[in-house]
Formats: sequence, C-alpha cells, structure tokens
Amino acid sequence: MSILIGRLCLNHDGVVEDLKSVLTKDNCKKGIKDLDEIKHHGKDSFDYEKEKTPIYLIRELEIIDELLTKIRASVFAGQYSKAIIISDHGASRLAVLHETENVWSMETKGEHSGRCCKISEINSKPDFAIEESGYWVLANYDRFKGSRRANVEVHGGASIEEVTVPIIEITQRISDIEAFIVDESKVITLGAKEYAIVKIYVGIKSNNISIKLDGNYYDAEKTDDPFIYSIKLLNYTKKGKFLIDIFNGSDVLVFGQQFEIKKKDISETSMFDF
Repeated sequence: MSILIGRLCLNHDGVVEDLKSVLTKDNCKKGIKDLDEIKHHGKDSFDYEKEKTPIYLIRELEIIDELLTKIRASVFAGQYSKAIIISDHGASRLAVLHETENVWSMETKGEHSGRCCKISEINSKPDFAIEESGYWVLANYDRFKGSRRANVEVHGGASIEEVTVPIIEITQRISDIEAFIVDESKVITLGAKEYAIVKIYVGIKSNNISIKLDGNYYDAEKTDDPFIYSIKLLNYTKKGKFLIDIFNGSDVLVFGQQFEIKKKDISETSMFDF
C-alpha cells in the first residue's frame, strides 16, 4: 500500500518498481496541493505585482516542514518503510522577474504564462526556443504574447529549473550496523600478476555496500554468504598497509579498517606466477 501526501509517496514495502503506476493508483491521489496553489495561483495573496520580495517562500517552507513531520512520524512508527518526495515539474521565479523581456507576437497564442506556444508554419522558431510535442518552448526568460503573466513562479518553459524534477527518498537510518574486514583479508599475500581482493563482513543485506580507499570508492559484490562482501582492487598489487572506510549507500558504517598486502617470497612463488 502506498499513499501520496502532496508530492509524497509512502510505500509499505519500501520498494517502488514502477513509479508511474504507483502514482496513478487511487490511494496515491490524496494530495495536499498547497504548494501548487501558491506557485500557480498566488494563494494567500502572494502576487509579484503587489509584492516583489519572495515572501511566499516562508509559507512553502512551513508546508514542507509539516510534510517532513508527517514522514518522520509515519516512518519511525513503522507504518511505512520509505517516503518518496517527487515533483511533476520544476518552476522558475526568474521568468517572472524578467520584466524587460522581448515579447514575441506569434500566430498562435502563448501558453503557460507565455513560456510556450504551438508551432505555426507562418512564424519562424525563436533563437532561444526548442521544439517539443508540437510546441516551441522557450529556454531563456522571455515569453510569447497572449498568455497571462505568472504572479509567483512559472513552469512550461525549457530553462533548467523548469525541467529539473527532484526525487528525494527518505528512510530511517539504521544505526549500529557491525562492519569489519574478515580475518582472511587482514593480511593478503600476493604472487606476481595478482591483485588484492578484500572481503568484509556487514551485518545487513544490501545492494549498496562499498568501501573508500585512498579517496576512491569501490563497489562490493555479494558472495554465497549473505553478510560477506567482496571487493576487487585491481590496482593494488604492491605490498603495503591500507585503511578503508565501509559504506552502506551514503552512510558510513565504520572508519579506518586496516588490511596489509604482502608479496610471496621466492620459496612461496609458484612457477606459474611468471
């Protein structure tokens, strides 16, 4: 079961295989549309023509804070394992602030506050526009004639902030996860043309285990043991002592785990190593 709060989708299983199908379910249509009402309709008397200072941001942050409080309560209570905050589109304040624009008069009227208009054979495509789905869409902060100016923010153009769609995943951080280099990898003895393979123990099953070594990140592979992970270090063929940090996703599980690479001496070296 999932539920949408504003642009928030909570999923019991913690997995969203097809985000589009999840968001079209009836139980994901319960939305708090206050952000849309503010950005597109100037709810609570927010209007650029009356107030140039973006005071609407205060109310938007309050709404977001209220949603985060709901997420925290739901996830911590075990009602949901994951929350996903998404947006259906971006929005631009700069296209509202740009009061000295060159306003194009086209055969077809502008839509979405003038940020786009239907392609017409009579007119030529503006220099700062792209073609998409039968429309010319502006990538700068101008607008086409024939559409009401936005009074808070605008979307419908091709500027970076209008087309960027954030997706934020929120889960409860798991603390006190045991992680360490297994004994067999604390000292690794290599022959000629061999490279180090480090095995680590991590007290959870995860697809996002990695290590950081000398400022570089290396993904871990699963083994037959669900809690043992293996990391191939193709560039580590010389002897020395090394420190690694172990990660689960972006969370650091442990710092400063040490392993050592030694080289086989002549009596230990197989003739097949040459």
